[in-house]
Amino acid sequence: MLGVAAAKLEERPEVADRVRLVEGDMTNFDLGQRFALTIIPARSFQHVVTPAGQRETLRCVRRHLMSGGHLILDLFDPNFELLFENDSTNLPSREARHPRSGHLVRRTVVARHSDPLRQTVQEILRFEELDPAGKVLAREETSWTLRWSMRQEIAYLLELCGFEPVDLFSDFKGSSPDLRPGTALGRARDLMGSNGCGRPTFVDKKTSPSQRRIQTGRWLNVTGSPGCLGGRLRRARSAQSGGSDSPC
Repeated sequence: MLGVAAAKLEERPEVADRVRLVEGDMTNFDLGQRFALTIIPARSFQHVVTPAGQRETLRCVRRHLMSGGHLILDLFDPNFELLFENDSTNLPSREARHPRSGHLVRRTVVARHSDPLRQTVQEILRFEELDPAGKVLAREETSWTLRWSMRQEIAYLLELCGFEPVDLFSDFKGSSPDLRPGTALGRARDLMGSNGCGRPTFVDKKTSPSQRRIQTGRWLNVTGSPGCLGGRLRRARSAQSGGSDSPC
């Protein structure tokens, strides 16, 4: 993934000097600066498969947020008809066009194991590239493990890590929340140093005043294993000093 990103930056030299690619653990990283916006896209957050790891990820991201900054999480709402079923034969393949060759790319789930107790699902995926006649030109298999969560669990998780959930939507267009499995968009505010809403004040004692100096206009993209299409978005606002609700 980093190799692809680096290649794209070579095609866009006008932005390359404003981008830094870093490989690391999203549960424990220190970039030495703060950002106006942090994005965890493509359901990468759900590749952190333990509650402890998810808490560490949110706390680490929170330490990198500037006052008035935002966090966006791309997740999926669970479909229990699929998550409690280990039979992958009924799962439809997903198809897309290769952006360079124009060939059809097909993704098929060839094996699945669900663990309802740990709220995880493991899948073996097969990717195939086909020519116009349907001949397979390339085939590759990979696997991933995802941890699913209910919306209220994510809200509690955000609150536990110092965020206040503000609103929730069911898709990327801002539609009202519903009960259908699929996408959702929510916003939360960082409570650190702000008690204007009658909520507890969270103080990060590990962060010194000198470390709280921020750089505006910068954003951080945290991503992990290859994700899926769609997803659930959550947005968080940092209010370290009761900052204004500025749009990202």
